[in-house]
Amino acid sequence: MQAGDKYAGLKDLIQTVFYEHKGRYGYRRITAAFRRGA
Repeated sequence: MQAGDKYAGLKDLIQTVFYEHKGRYGYRRITAAFRRGA
């Protein structure tokens, strides 16, 4: 029995923020962006 990735949606959001900022955002800026409501 194989379960799906429960973090797939979150990973997609992280990649979106990362690529919107041309790969210049690290984990701290991405976390801050989520907390701001990006």
